[in-house]
Amino acid sequence: MEGICGFISFDQSIADISQSIQDMARCLPDGEPAEYQFSMNTNWALARSFSPGGMPCPKTVMYQDSELSLVAVADIYNAAELAPELDDAENEIGKVLAICFRKNGRDWVSKIRGNFAIILFDGMENQMIAATDRFGVRPLIWHQRGATYFFASRINAVKRIAPSLEINPTAVYGYMQLEMIPAPLTIYKNVQKLEPGYQLFARQQRHQLDHYWDISNQPKLENKDDIAARVYTALQTAVDVMRSGVKTSDEIGCFLSGGTDSSAICGLLSRLNGDNVKAYSIGFPENGYDEMMYARIAAKAFHLDHHEYYIKPDDVLQVLPKLVQAYDEPYGNSSIIPAYFCALNAHNSGVNYLLAGDGGDEIFGGNQRYSDQQVFRNYFKVPALIRGLLEPLLINRMEKLPLKLLQKAGSYIHRAKMGEVERIDSYRYVQDEELFDPSFLDSTMVKETVNIPKSHFARLHDAELLDRHLYLDMKMTITDNDLVKVTRMTELAGVHVRYPMLDHPIVDLAFRIPTDLKLKGTYGLRYIFKYAFRDLLPQEIINKKKHGFGLPISVWLRTQPGVKDFAHDLLFSQAHLQRGYIKADFLEKLWNLHLQDSTPYYGTILWKLIMLEAWHQSQL
Repeated sequence: MEGICGFISFDQSIADISQSIQDMARCLPDGEPAEYQFSMNTNWALARSFSPGGMPCPKTVMYQDSELSLVAVADIYNAAELAPELDDAENEIGKVLAICFRKNGRDWVSKIRGNFAIILFDGMENQMIAATDRFGVRPLIWHQRGATYFFASRINAVKRIAPSLEINPTAVYGYMQLEMIPAPLTIYKNVQKLEPGYQLFARQQRHQLDHYWDISNQPKLENKDDIAARVYTALQTAVDVMRSGVKTSDEIGCFLSGGTDSSAICGLLSRLNGDNVKAYSIGFPENGYDEMMYARIAAKAFHLDHHEYYIKPDDVLQVLPKLVQAYDEPYGNSSIIPAYFCALNAHNSGVNYLLAGDGGDEIFGGNQRYSDQQVFRNYFKVPALIRGLLEPLLINRMEKLPLKLLQKAGSYIHRAKMGEVERIDSYRYVQDEELFDPSFLDSTMVKETVNIPKSHFARLHDAELLDRHLYLDMKMTITDNDLVKVTRMTELAGVHVRYPMLDHPIVDLAFRIPTDLKLKGTYGLRYIFKYAFRDLLPQEIINKKKHGFGLPISVWLRTQPGVKDFAHDLLFSQAHLQRGYIKADFLEKLWNLHLQDSTPYYGTILWKLIMLEAWHQSQL
């Protein structure tokens, strides 16, 4: 993994500048051979790591002159536009970024189209600036210790220079609720993620966070056919832009789940590059998890060079230690395993770039929960007088009777009356007091974790409810979860990923689309997107329900001896039982509940505990 790091000290607290930046830099790779480049002075230092003859893009770059120095990991799509005075801007990205900064000052980052993490020392103002892209494709971590600021693309680089960091119980609690740690939190106290669309100015007296870009609730478009044409053109342009810099068509391929996003991207790329675009799909032998049929439909329709891989339980045991080691904080999305094998399959067949469809559901309204929320809102279409008669009966009396229909009706009304964000996580069989050790709960700031999604949802306060949910999911489902999965796993496999759906002109356009063209009625998910691509996509794919690369880990935890034994040994090890997070006696109950249950509910909780403990044993 190529990466960047740096620091600036205004109190001269770092005795050996050179040794400190070298220590940080050596924590950037994944253990593969790496080379390093450094720039430093009396109170600051920057570094980048890169693989000898490594991945073609994104590349870490360094630039320095008499006034500024910078390091970046960057995949810039408008380099020639930013620095037209350069003859070969695409191959001088460091210089392009310096020119952009000088031309535009504080507004420089908003001019960049692409994915990036940048650390820049400005000698004229004696300040260090750290910036990350609009969606956090390229993460940056920062830590303040007195008047010294540390920045890095990996948490472990910061940890190396600040070894006394403590685990943040609030982050652990957030992880158990969300399967990831939401920004700005990290697993360590006082170490933060720089949120997407932000730049940080570290100066002598203080630091300042600048929100240079955000999704906004812009004036809505009106004509359906005009909107559909714009959507088609915007995605086609993004795919075209993101195949730029690729020397031959054999070097670029696509993830292909068989859903509308990945299929549309494959179809557009095949129209641009011609037949035999490489596409990569993952399958599973278990019923209800395998979508290979739809991937094959897309492959046939677009004449793709289709590569399939079926994941087996032994694959999990083989790669899990490597995948856990790749994350500097606990991460519990089991889809990292299919994402890694998909990217590894691409790498082994000569592909350097993969296009992924992440983001489409979150900007065009494709997730099932958007429909579910509308089902609950429909309750308030019932006249208030009738609701006033139903609620005391169903919630307080008849709901308690052993009749499933009445229980469901009572539960429906109860959840309908909840707040929009509260309702998202309201379907729970295991309560905090059952699972967590009381002393652990006492040490956490539960409200801090709960308030993160609430604050995102509240930010578009004047938008319609669906757009507010989409905004929330762009922050937490995309930035904090999906990009953490896909970007990290493709890097680990030796492939670079690009996200056409996250080209910011598309996101801007999507939030100008009326919500009734995203969710048509109660169940018409992604209506305008499907309408826009009705002539490109096979009808079977337009009509299918969303699935994705979901791993049947709950099934395997129950039925596959190797996976089951591995999980049991880890969960019931002395180290885990004495960790202090959960009640040891309830863990036994949770394990048995999972073995007796055919749903993935309890298995999902167990998997998060497995990944949490595996991370502790790997990293601490």
